[in-house]
Formats: sequence, structure tokens, C-alpha cells
Amino acid sequence: MKKGPTRGLRKAWGRPGRANPARNREVCSISKGVKALIAVVAVAVISASAYYFIGTGPKSQKEPVKAALESFFSEVKEGRLEEAGEYVAPGSEYTDILSKFDSGQYEDTLKLVLSKIQYRIDGIEIEGSAASAQLHIESVDLFSFYNRHTEELNPMLEDYISGSAAEKERVMDRFKEFVSKQIPDDIDSGDYDISAGDVEVNLVMKDGKWLIDADDSLLYYLTGKMTLLLQ
Repeated sequence: MKKGPTRGLRKAWGRPGRANPARNREVCSISKGVKALIAVVAVAVISASAYYFIGTGPKSQKEPVKAALESFFSEVKEGRLEEAGEYVAPGSEYTDILSKFDSGQYEDTLKLVLSKIQYRIDGIEIEGSAASAQLHIESVDLFSFYNRHTEELNPMLEDYISGSAAEKERVMDRFKEFVSKQIPDDIDSGDYDISAGDVEVNLVMKDGKWLIDADDSLLYYLTGKMTLLLQ
């Protein structure tokens, strides 16, 4: 008896409705091969993305800028302003703070204020040897102390405005003495306001290192809005 056109197929693939182990193994093998191919392609895509965004791409270029900012604020928060100065561009107004430390003015007060600083890096842009970073900074609002202590400070202000050069100097001495005692007391007791704001910080590349241009906008928050302390 001759085999019909479908008889050979039945032999190879099995009759309809019947399980065929050989066929199932072949289908399973094909399915595993497709899955393996998809996995290889996925790994290749992920690796390429990681190479671009983490390896040589934009993210890797921003990491040194981020590291410079983090190192600067880490030293500042610890009160190590001279060490923090290593991450600041020469000639920056940040040297005003260092000069006050060198002369011993407000040293303990500034260290206490700086220890309370919190910051967040919201973005970094790089163009050649220049970079800018968008920061959100929170610090002790020293300016709010004036509202808390107007009774003591207003007479000093009046004497300063109307006084001679020698009288102005004496008023400033009284002011420094008051500030150096009252502000730490208030901060230690938790009786202070928080100043929060966004600031753009510029950086420059010098000798292969990113350095911060600490201008008035940054110093404004580092000193809790009281740049008078740097006068």
C-alpha cells in the first residue's frame, strides 16, 4: 500500500491531537535559542548605554565637577575652610572668609553656621574648560537673628550711623561681641530659621582640576545671608 501525501508527515510530526516528544523538544530548542539571542541583544544595548552615560559619555564628564563640589562642601561643613580653599579658583571672593578666620573674627560662629549647611546638586553643564552647577542650598538664616534681637541691635545701629569714625569702631566691637555669643546660643538651642535658595555656581578647569568660582551668590548662602560678617 502506497503512502499518501500526509502519511509521511504523520510519521514525522505525529498524528493530530497526539503528543510528539521529538517535536516538542525541537520547538523548545528553537524557543531557547530565540530567548538566548534576545538576551544577548539586551546585554549589548545595556552595555552600550552604560558605556555612553557612565563611561565616556556626558555623565563621566560631569563626575569630576560633582566630586569637586562635594569635596568643597564636605570641608566647609567640617569647618576646614583652608582645605576647602583647595577647590576654589585663585582670586575668588571666598578668600574673604579665609581672611576672617586668619584674624580670628567670628571663627566659632562661622564654623557653627557652616556645619548646618545642606545642599543638593540639581544639574551640571560643561562647555570646554568652564562648567556651571545648579545648587539648592539650605543654611542658617543669620539675617533672621536681627528680627529676634532688634532690642539689642537697634541701639548699636543708631550709634553706628550717627557716630564718628572712632565711635563706629567701638560699635562694631560691641556688635562682634554680641554676635559671637548670641548666635551660637540660639543655634545650639535650635532657635533659628532656615534660609533656602537656588544658586548657580561656576567652575573653571585649571591644571586638570575643576575649581569653584565662589562669588557673592554662593557666599550669600554660606554666611546665612549675612555678608556683613565679611565686612
